[in-house]
Amino acid sequence: LVNLESEASMVFASSNAKGMRGCSVKLSSKDKQYLEVYKSSDLQFPSVSPFTIEAWVKPRDFTGQHVLVSKYNRGKWGQYFLKLTQNGQVFFHREVAPWGQKAEPTLPRDAFSHIAAVYAEGKARVY
Repeated sequence: LVNLESEASMVFASSNAKGMRGCSVKLSSKDKQYLEVYKSSDLQFPSVSPFTIEAWVKPRDFTGQHVLVSKYNRGKWGQYFLKLTQNGQVFFHREVAPWGQKAEPTLPRDAFSHIAAVYAEGKARVY
């Protein structure tokens, strides 16, 4: 986990973001809130380094694409993103093979779901 308090000089949140505490932050897409951890080496996973991204999400709608976590600049090896698709599926992409992985079940609207994207031993999995 990246401790947001210890990385305080590198954290930029939208001006109306509320609820930042320790290793968590509460954001609202309705208010277009976001969190940016600027140049944090803790979030870089070079080559085929293993990592896990976890989140609790409560989607209200699936209009458009909802990016949950991203360190992505098209075509740079090792970068990644985790998003919700327009039909409510979780999609994880990494710039090394096996590239993209989509979860088959769709998430329910207006209910919390715990999701995890795991990259290890050359395989990507979404839970």
